[in-house]
Amino acid sequence: MQVARNAVSPTLDPKVGTTFKWLDSAQVNEKEQTVTAYARFGASAHAEELMRALEGAGFPLLSVRIAVGE
Repeated sequence: MQVARNAVSPTLDPKVGTTFKWLDSAQVNEKEQTVTAYARFGASAHAEELMRALEGAGFPLLSVRIAVGE
């Protein structure tokens, strides 16, 4: 699951600058095989950026589930 950790780590992208500016934290659960990403307070999560990163790491888009909570 190191691939998943790397996929949701902020990086410097020459095209768009720093990625995941909205990301407060992310948890990777190897047992459950899940990635949970938390947006910063007051920030909007960029779902497309997250899905693009996970797809680039080899995770099929059909495996992505987005839940909105408080």
